[in-house]
Amino acid sequence: MNRKHYLGDIGLRNGIVGYRESDIGGVLENLVFLELRRRGYTVTVGVAGSREIDFVAERRSGRRYVQVAYLLESPATIERELWAFAAVRDAYPRVLLSLDPHQPADLQGVRHQSLTDFLRGAPLGGSMDDGQ
Repeated sequence: MNRKHYLGDIGLRNGIVGYRESDIGGVLENLVFLELRRRGYTVTVGVAGSREIDFVAERRSGRRYVQVAYLLESPATIERELWAFAAVRDAYPRVLLSLDPHQPADLQGVRHQSLTDFLRGAPLGGSMDDGQ
């Protein structure tokens, strides 16, 4: 079984294994996990067939599917991130968080959101019920 582990302090991780720029995707995913938990979500990794969704975030107000990407540098990267959502058959919102400042707000029905804005307190996917 493939399990993911997230740390409460990224600095400890860097102190143990050292900082590597190539680990940025995992570090960003860890930060999003911590922020989702801080906002009161129950967070799990989503699996739909052979596809993995970074996070299924749930609380009373509903469920959200979340993918985290460093940068959406190419059409192949965008397709890879959106592909994870393809097997999901319900109508809960899908959100792709990245550090890209100028991507369209909607990518094939998936809400693209600035990861920086989310970490600064913006509601997940622009929803109004994401209050702290």
